[in-house]
Amino acid sequence: MMDFRQYKAFVADIDGTLTEKGENLLPHTREALIRLHDMGLEIGLATGRPLDHRISDRAVEWELGFSFAFLIGMNGGELWDTCTNTITREHMLDEAALKEICGFMLEADVNGIIFAEGYDHVKAIRNDPQLEDSIRRNHSTIEYVTADELCAVPACKIEFHYDDALESMVEQIAASHPDPRWVAVRTFPGTIEFMDPRVDKGNALRNYCRHRGIDPGEVIACGDMENDIGMMKAAGLRICLKNGSPSARAAADAVTDLPVQEDGLGIYLLNQMKKI
Repeated sequence: MMDFRQYKAFVADIDGTLTEKGENLLPHTREALIRLHDMGLEIGLATGRPLDHRISDRAVEWELGFSFAFLIGMNGGELWDTCTNTITREHMLDEAALKEICGFMLEADVNGIIFAEGYDHVKAIRNDPQLEDSIRRNHSTIEYVTADELCAVPACKIEFHYDDALESMVEQIAASHPDPRWVAVRTFPGTIEFMDPRVDKGNALRNYCRHRGIDPGEVIACGDMENDIGMMKAAGLRICLKNGSPSARAAADAVTDLPVQEDGLGIYLLNQMKKI
């Protein structure tokens, strides 16, 4: 049995960790979040998505009965402290870096995407199945642009979608263009994102902890992909989903017995509380 009352905060990735992408919270995970909140832990979300009302409204959609204490977006480029209602953004890629990244990435059959104003205004070179799914789920307005237009304004990140069969080739292309101005991170099957190397969910978590007077060692962090590793390493207890990537599982203190689609995180947490 694990006494979660020794921790002061809990933070989790959304897609692939708390829920399947685009799906609702499953019952055991909902119960676990409510119980952790009732124990006094500050509950937060950390996602690669931009911060907007779609993220802040999740507490209501999931019928949690409380509001999130903090939200980390854009893989750590955005931090929303809901206690003070302040959003900080930092370490954006400039136009020159964006153009260079597009220059080598678009040699492959990939689609470049930038979130100009969250999901309300998305710029993309063309349509693709993932983008169509985002339009359906987020009711996004898509502006189709040229590569030069895509890179005309600084951005927290640039995202590329591609067919799963191109995974190895895309990773090789990204790895063959190292640069101190950016880092490439696979955030979901068929998606790779480029951002300033200082952008990291772990750095955002440390910033939040510093503002709130919390030791990062008093935080539980949960994730499933490479962009969650920094956050997990910053925390005192690191949990990865069974469906997580090999590197994310290796960075964790514990891996759930079940994947996200089988309510893996909630069942793991409740089992630790001896309540299932």
